[in-house]
Amino acid sequence: MSKLAHDLKSAGNAALLVPAAYYALLLASIVFADPERPRSVFYYNEMAFLPLVIMIAVILFQRELGGSMMEIYSTFPVSFAAMVLRKFGVAMAASALLHFGWVYVYKQKFHMLRATVYLYNGGDPFTGDATWLMLLSQSAPEYALMAGVAIFASIASKTLYGGLAGGFAVWMAETMSDGKLLSVFAIYTLHIPGQITLAFNRLLLLSAGMICLAAAILLVNRRERWIVDKEVE
Repeated sequence: MSKLAHDLKSAGNAALLVPAAYYALLLASIVFADPERPRSVFYYNEMAFLPLVIMIAVILFQRELGGSMMEIYSTFPVSFAAMVLRKFGVAMAASALLHFGWVYVYKQKFHMLRATVYLYNGGDPFTGDATWLMLLSQSAPEYALMAGVAIFASIASKTLYGGLAGGFAVWMAETMSDGKLLSVFAIYTLHIPGQITLAFNRLLLLSAGMICLAAAILLVNRRERWIVDKEVE
């Protein structure tokens, strides 16, 4: 079995029911909405989708951090850096796939995808019919940041709960402060300060996500952290 297949299989347990149920509720809120009153695209593209990204990134470490497997793996010639990068890649790919899913359902329901589109070339944002790639290009840096934060928090705390707490803390800080707390690192497009371009802001988010990922790799490679010393009485 390939390592990628192993990662996917390790996430396929009861814990997967939580993000699956959350995603199902998102789709249901679209399917059962009033067809004459389209739902906010921003809500699904950014605000409501970020918790799903966090859960996906964390649940991929279910096998390693849900028990004592990391202590066993630390004695084997296993590349922990490759493991972290692989799981990050899977999280991003899964997020893109699920993102396409809600966009497809939304267009089938409302026959349109009207949203405020922010431009990377520095032009003024416009409100109009958007495409899946337009929305994904805006939100992908957000997803990369949240996945990086969640993975780093999981590795730093050596627990899945720590990863969830870290990811949701950043998400709540952005949501509850209307972007004021994170300032130029504002996650939501509508919270980006007026003097900051979309390209600069998204670059900051990507950089922060990669820094979190690099820090996670540095921590996970300290194999002594995973070996528990037990005193014999």
